[in-house]
Amino acid sequence: MSAVFTWKIHDGADLPHVLFDTNVVLDLFLKREPFLSESAAAIGAMVSLKPRSFIATSTVTDLHYVLRKALGSDTAAHDAIEEVLNLFDLADTIAFDIYSAHESKAPDFEDSVIASITSRMMLDYLVTRNVKDYKLLPVHAVTPHEFLKLIRGSAQ
Repeated sequence: MSAVFTWKIHDGADLPHVLFDTNVVLDLFLKREPFLSESAAAIGAMVSLKPRSFIATSTVTDLHYVLRKALGSDTAAHDAIEEVLNLFDLADTIAFDIYSAHESKAPDFEDSVIASITSRMMLDYLVTRNVKDYKLLPVHAVTPHEFLKLIRGSAQ
C-alpha cells in the first residue's frame, strides 16, 4: 500500500504586502527574547515572497547603527545589512513622507514617517511590536503574533 500525499503549493498570491518595522527586524538579528520566535516566524513567512515584504530605507540606517554597536564591528554590521538587503525589498522614503509626518504632529516623528510610507505604498500591514504608537496614524499596524494569525488564516 503506497502513501498518498497531497501537496498544497502556496505561491503567496493571497498574502498581503507588508512593511516590517525596525524593532521586528532587530528581534531577528539580535536574537531578542522573548520576541525572537514570533518576529522570526513573521519575517520567515514573507521573505521568500518579494516584493511583498518591505522595510523602509530609513530602517536600514537605523539597523546599521544599532547592529554596529551590538555586534561590535563595522564588518559584522555590513554583513548583517547584506542579509537584510537579501531578505527585504526597500520602501523608499520620499519628501511626501517627511511632509506628511511633519503635518501629522504625531508624538513620534519616525513612526509617523514609517506610517506615511506604508500608507503611500498602499501596503496592507505594518508589522511592529509597538502597535500602540500607530493608533492615530493612517496604517493598519499589527504585532508579529497578530500577523501570523492573519496569514495562517489566508493560507488555509
